[in-house]
Amino acid sequence: MKYILYGGEVRSQNDGDIHFISAQKLMKLYNLNPEDCVLINNDIDRKTKLAGLNLNGVYMVLHPRYDGNYNITNNGKGE
Repeated sequence: MKYILYGGEVRSQNDGDIHFISAQKLMKLYNLNPEDCVLINNDIDRKTKLAGLNLNGVYMVLHPRYDGNYNITNNGKGE
């Protein structure tokens, strides 16, 4: 499986604060192999790194999570 990780802001369920979680941090939280990941932190990343990729069901898209659960096997598609 390959992954597209979108860094971004998320409001924490635990403390109610807004945190920025980078795509690199998401990769570590999900315990993913860097070779399997496309890391997107901003619009420039999105435009350059996604250009030319076959996105038809090949990649699972992951974002920062409100509940802090970064176990892919327990939450289906990481949604």
